[in-house]
Parts: sequence; C-alpha cells; structure tokens
Amino acid sequence: MGRDKAMVSREQKRAILHEKLQGNNMSIIADASTYIKDLRQKIARLNQEIASAEDADNSPTAFDHLGLTVLEARASCSGSFRLEAVGGEAGDEGLINAYAVEQAVVQAIRNCP
Repeated sequence: MGRDKAMVSREQKRAILHEKLQGNNMSIIADASTYIKDLRQKIARLNQEIASAEDADNSPTAFDHLGLTVLEARASCSGSFRLEAVGGEAGDEGLINAYAVEQAVVQAIRNCP
C-alpha cells in the first residue's frame, strides 16, 4: 500500500507540474501576443508619420506663401514648440514683417494633421 501512495503522490506532483507548465506557456503566448500587437501599433504610427512627412515635403510651406526661401529648418515639439529657420537672400523684396512670418507659422501648425 505504501508503494501505491507513493505512485499516486508522484502522479499528482507530475499533474501539478504539468498544469504549471501549461500556465507558463499560456502566459508566454499572451505576453508575446501583446508585444506583437504593440509593435504593429508602433509600425502603424511610424508609417503615418512617414506619410505626413512626405506630404509636408510635397506641399508648399507657410514660408513659400510669404515668398521666403528657406535653406534649413528645424522644429522641435518636446515640452514646447520651437522652430529655427535659416533663409536665403531676400532679393528685391527687402525686409519681411516678423508678425506675418509668425502668423504664417501659427496657421501652418493649425493645419498640421
């Protein structure tokens, strides 16, 4: 009889261990599924950003509407909006109203997707 109890005990331990392994496998699969879902969302966001950037490159900018030639521009949105632009020669147009430039940039930001 002692031997039978030992066999039952071993089988119970084996069954418990098997259940734990099944649970761990399910947890791993669930975690992997969540990770893949997150990666797909990141890819979708990046594709949207790329498409927006391509649209921005192909459309006239606020500076173009003012007749400004922009040689280099950088924008940053971390914390607060910051824009730095370097322009070319003004030519015959002379000075440009800073307020008009500011309003054109504000309008461009509002029109941004």
